[in-house]
Amino acid sequence: MPNALATPIASREPIPLGDDLLGRLYAVRKLRPFQGLDMDTLVHFAGAMVPRSVQAGARLWQEGDEAPYMLAVLEGELSAKSAQQESATPLGPGDVPGFLDAFASSPRWYSLTATSDARVATIPVETVFDILEDHGEASQSMLANYIEFGMQVFRDLAHHELLEALPEDAP
Repeated sequence: MPNALATPIASREPIPLGDDLLGRLYAVRKLRPFQGLDMDTLVHFAGAMVPRSVQAGARLWQEGDEAPYMLAVLEGELSAKSAQQESATPLGPGDVPGFLDAFASSPRWYSLTATSDARVATIPVETVFDILEDHGEASQSMLANYIEFGMQVFRDLAHHELLEALPEDAP
C-alpha cells in the first residue's frame, strides 16, 4: 500500500462528478470509504451526492458545529485545523472529511476552510444511515476501509523523518 502521507495534494487528479449516474458512480468509487462496496450500494450513494462549488477562503464548517453530512473533496484544496493543532492539515481530491464525525453523530472537531476554489460533494448523514440500513454489509466495509487507512497513517507516522529525528530519550 502506498504511503498514506506521501501523496501531495497538488499532484492529485481532480475527480469529475458527472451529471449522469455513470459519472457519479465513477466519482464515488474513487472515495476511500466507498471502495469495494457492491454496485447496488454504490448506486444509492452516487444518487445521494450533492455537488457544490466552494470559493477560496470559504468556511465549510467551524469546530464544534453539528455534523449533518460527510463531504467528498473532488477538486481543489481544503484545510482542516483544530484549536489544538499548530498547523493545518491539507485535504484534496479523494479525501472525505467529516466521515467519522457524521458517522458518530459528533460535533465537528476541527474547522474546514477552502484554501483554493474547490468542488465538493456532500451526502447527508441521514441518507447514509438509510442506505446502510438497507445494505448492512456496506457499513462494515466502509468502516474497515477507514480503519485500514488510519492504520496505514499510523504506520507511516512511525517511520516519518520527523519522528526518526527525535532523540531516543524524547518524551
